[in-house]
Amino acid sequence: MKVELHCHTNVSDGSSSFEELLEVAKRESIGHLAITNHDTTIRLQEMVERGKEIGIEIIPGIEVSGYDFARGRRVHILGYFVEPGHKALEDLCNPLIEKRNAASEKMVERLIHAGYRITWDQVSKFRGGTGVYKQHIMLALRESGYTDSIYGDLYRKIFSRGQNGEEPGIAFYSYGVCGCHTGCEGDSCCRRRPCPCSPWTIRELRNYP
Repeated sequence: MKVELHCHTNVSDGSSSFEELLEVAKRESIGHLAITNHDTTIRLQEMVERGKEIGIEIIPGIEVSGYDFARGRRVHILGYFVEPGHKALEDLCNPLIEKRNAASEKMVERLIHAGYRITWDQVSKFRGGTGVYKQHIMLALRESGYTDSIYGDLYRKIFSRGQNGEEPGIAFYSYGVCGCHTGCEGDSCCRRRPCPCSPWTIRELRNYP
């Protein structure tokens, strides 16, 4: 019996529905499947129940956006056997979803300004259950004839973070690690206290209920 501990559905940025994942799991003899959508537990309980019907254990999980100040980089923190819809998780993750959607809209605005003939409405029709991700922007670009793939050269070009001395891509937009309303640009205030609408640090998660 096989185990898969890291799967996304189209509730977040996965390309497959939960039912499609179940079909693959059955075909590959996977008996334990963790659903770890980004920053949400939407529909997770019904996925658990559906798994029971067909003999596959669905492990209720989540992938939380975080920030490691010691290394100065974003991190994704996987959680397993979470309680779907728990208020603590909702309070933690809902602001992240809102900020990600706002950032995605900025990305689309930058692409339009650069001459790409796409629209926000066009991108939005591909959105998952929790909003727009970069993959959905790429689907609109593919539909408009700019690329044949999602994770190919164009993706790397426009969303590049600008590491190793390179310029960031034209659509790169960081929604940052600071969500407070003081107008600060860096993470200094987040070092002093948790920001309720920013990606959380590992140390903050340890103290979360």
